[in-house]
Amino acid sequence: MQYRALRLVFNDFTSSYEELLQKSKLPALHLSRVRSMAIETYKILNGISPVYLQDLVSFKNSQYSFRYDNLVQVPQVATTKYGKHSFRYEATRVWNSLPNEFRVADTLDEFARLLWTWGGQSMCQCQMCR
Repeated sequence: MQYRALRLVFNDFTSSYEELLQKSKLPALHLSRVRSMAIETYKILNGISPVYLQDLVSFKNSQYSFRYDNLVQVPQVATTKYGKHSFRYEATRVWNSLPNEFRVADTLDEFARLLWTWGGQSMCQCQMCR
């Protein structure tokens, strides 16, 4: 959809999707959705989201010391349609794929600023990127 719109806006029907994105200085729609999911996850984990979202994502409790901080528990799912494609599952996978310095950001503004520099596709392991 975004590709079609960019072709019409620039009246360019020969350039690739990546070239049109560079020309427009816009991120791909998928990357925007992944960033939004990461921001919502940050809000949930830091207690600044609505109460009804608080139980969707939780920190991983472990007695072991890991290299990374603020990992979240990936839920066990029974089905692909209602499990692996759910916000709860995808948000944890996106969050755990973020660099450690992003996850330990002190403020939402700092997190969003760092997230804007994240390319996403090379590190993201969500179902949409595969």
